[in-house]
Amino acid sequence: MNRAELCEVALSLENNNVKIGEIPEMQSILGRPFPLVIEPVDKMNFVQLQEYFIRNNKNIIKAASIYGTVMFKGFEIINGEEWASVIYSSGLKEMNYVGGAAVRKLIVGTEGKIENPQVLTTNESPPSEPIPFHHELAQTPDPPSHICFYCSVNAAEGGSTPLIRSDFVYNWLMENHPDFIKKIEE
Repeated sequence: MNRAELCEVALSLENNNVKIGEIPEMQSILGRPFPLVIEPVDKMNFVQLQEYFIRNNKNIIKAASIYGTVMFKGFEIINGEEWASVIYSSGLKEMNYVGGAAVRKLIVGTEGKIENPQVLTTNESPPSEPIPFHHELAQTPDPPSHICFYCSVNAAEGGSTPLIRSDFVYNWLMENHPDFIKKIEE
């Protein structure tokens, strides 16, 4: 990754404990890394990451909008409850997973109640089946503004959560198939 691809917002997320990182799958899209990877300089547990989120939540949300995704990699998050605690500190609005097409299992939270943040599995399909791009609840009248993923165990082989920028898909369709978009919007 070329550090020249990083804007002021991304650079503001770095401090003595956290740095901008890389992953092999990272791509440069419109001159910016996708995903923007944030990782600890040394070990950081969920309480430290939670404190980081509290101090930096506005710039994390801005970075997600600018870069399309922010990936927090290498932090010592032991379980879904710890991840829920970190996300609760982000200031993101909680919502129930209602109306989605994917089969998911509740890991954290109470079914049908939103008093506590919910963490659900990404997909319950067999490992042999490909996972489509995530467009969480895009077909509903009130889709989430952001989605957050947590990985408790990395797959030994394969195992991916494919992401695509919906705004790029929309812009591409508008340029190449405007009649189709018009028909959908009606």
